[in-house]
Amino acid sequence: MSDYWSNFNNWKNTTGVEVVHSNGTEGDSALHTIGSSWLYQEGDATTHMFGNMGWKQTGVSNTLIEGINFFTVLGMSTNTTVGMGIDSYFGLRVGINYFGTVDVTSAKAVRLSRGPYYEIDETERWTTAAQKKELLDEELKAAKKTVELIEEEIQTIATKINRIGMEHEIRVGKIMHVATGDATFIGISTTCGSTVGPTMLNGISVKITATTSATILSKGPAWINGAIVKIG
Repeated sequence: MSDYWSNFNNWKNTTGVEVVHSNGTEGDSALHTIGSSWLYQEGDATTHMFGNMGWKQTGVSNTLIEGINFFTVLGMSTNTTVGMGIDSYFGLRVGINYFGTVDVTSAKAVRLSRGPYYEIDETERWTTAAQKKELLDEELKAAKKTVELIEEEIQTIATKINRIGMEHEIRVGKIMHVATGDATFIGISTTCGSTVGPTMLNGISVKITATTSATILSKGPAWINGAIVKIG
């Protein structure tokens, strides 16, 4: 077996054997075989051809390469599959594109990923989705500057939500918080009030506790209504 890498991409005669030209190889040739054919070769094979090539096969094609496969196209490559296409990679797959990429899918697309998935995108991306559904077990998103959510309706269902920020401003026409357990508002300065309508604390049991002082200011009458009112 010769050293393949020493002659890699060398499209010349590297056998050391004198090339014999015959009339059969310099002109057109035709071969018609009815039956099976088998070819066994030990050594390197190099094919150098000027012109177009067409290949048509009816049946199953099976190619096994034990080594490295290099496929280079200097021009345009078109691959059309009518049916099902399966690409299996059990190692490292690297895709490098220095120009434009166009992906058009007019059928159902299924993508199964298992393992870490890293995506580094430093280009501008425009995405238009008429209908999009995502099922994620775990997702982490970090924004350095600004995150904007503009939707007709936003629903958040979670076991626990933590929001930490320097400023949180909500402007809505109507807001309602319903807590099945405890609702706690703790801050250095907490203000609950309305400049238009009344402010009501309504519940089965409402408790206001101040560690230093509690002040109730009212420009009009102040009503304290209860079964037992204790002052002092």
